[in-house]
Formats: sequence, structure tokens, C-alpha cells
Amino acid sequence: MDTPRVAIVTGAASGMGRTAALRWAGQGWHVAAVDRAVEPLKELERDHAGITAVECDVADETAVRRAAEEITAALGPVDRLVNAAGICVAGKIGELPASEFRRVMTVNYFGTVHWVDSILPSMQARRSGEIVNFASVAGFVPTPSLSAYGSSKFAVLGYTEALAEENRSIGVRVLCVCPPGVDTPLYKDLMAGTSLGPRIQKFVKPITAESVIDAMDRALPGRRTYVFPGLGTTAIHRLRRFAPGLTNRVFRSIYGL
Repeated sequence: MDTPRVAIVTGAASGMGRTAALRWAGQGWHVAAVDRAVEPLKELERDHAGITAVECDVADETAVRRAAEEITAALGPVDRLVNAAGICVAGKIGELPASEFRRVMTVNYFGTVHWVDSILPSMQARRSGEIVNFASVAGFVPTPSLSAYGSSKFAVLGYTEALAEENRSIGVRVLCVCPPGVDTPLYKDLMAGTSLGPRIQKFVKPITAESVIDAMDRALPGRRTYVFPGLGTTAIHRLRRFAPGLTNRVFRSIYGL
């Protein structure tokens, strides 16, 4: 019998990370589900064959390296790394403390860097593997009151593009997923915690986590670096690229600025 392929999924306790972990475990993968939230991870491990719970704070570089070593020792070489862990805080520049910018950047950007640093060398040595980093529409369109989150996703975009180019010729596949709003606990908490929530929800309907993973699965066998899940997301990206002023005006109207 073939040995199951091994995947690491961060942010696996909820949202898109959980959806990805469940899907691939159901397809016969052995999935290391990584998160700080212990109880949801234990539930995943208990109720679903093929999932191993791994408690780890992606912001802690030492903890990530230790977790990566333990996963590799227990399950074998990692075939797919998915960096889906992320946090979001709302607040305008000048009102949101610098410490919050630092916290969001440490999780969303450096959490991605920590896991890539821990897994990439093995993939490069085998000339095989897949790395998926989650960015966001907020990573290429300035989004009012989400400057900390958007800045971290801008960083993920640039990092992932460089990662893809550096490894394109050696068999390591790199993909950057850029969804719009997604119906996850993080999105619901964000909408409930900001005064802009009702206005955003009036204009923007979130897509499902399943549709994001569908788009990722379709894109992985190809060669493009970016995937834009959801109707209209590709159009927003192109509009921002070729008509940035118009894009900004549209977003200002949505946000009532």
C-alpha cells in the first residue's frame, strides 16, 4: 500500500485551515493540523482519521522549528505546507497602536516565514513539494481600517512571489491564495467588532471556505503563482493593477469615506 502523502496546515482549528485539513485527510493524506487552539485540534484528531493535532504558535520561531522536526520524525517528509494561520484587527493608522501592527505582522507574515524556513530545505533537497501561502484581496487593495492586516498581506504577497521565482526551476511548487472576505469565525468576529461591519456586509457577500480550497486545489497542478477565489476577485486585482485610482474610489465609496 502506498504511503500517505503528508501535509502541514497552520490555522487548522477553524476557517480555511480546518476546511483544508478535513478535505485532504478525507482524501487519504496524513495531515498535521497546527494551531494555538488546543481543544478544536484535539476534536479534529479524535473525530477524523489521518489528522494529527500539533499545538504551536506560528509567531514563535523556536516552537515552529521544534514542531516541524517532530512532524517530520513522526510522519515523514512533508509534501505540502499550507500557511493559513492569521489574525486581523481593525483600526485606522494613528489610532491603532504600533504594538498591534507588530502583532499582526508577526503572526501573518513572520509565521509564514518561520514555517517555510523549517520545511523548504527538505523540499529543495528532494526537488519536490508544494507551499501554499494565504494572502488576501486586502494585500493588493488598500482597505480602510484594516491597515495592519493589509500591510501583513502585502508582505506575504511579495515574499511568496520571490519564493516562487527562487524555486520554480527545482520542482517546488509555490502558490499564493488571495481570497476576498470569507465566511469564517475570523471574518464574523471582525464584522462584529468594527463600526464599518454593517456597511461592508451591505456591499460585500463573503464566499465560503470550501470555495477557497476548491480554487486552491484547481490551481496547484498549474504554474501560476496567484489564485483569486470568488466571482470578481480576479477583476478587482486587474482593476487595481491597471486603474488604481478608480479602484480606490470604488473602495472609498464602499467604506463611506
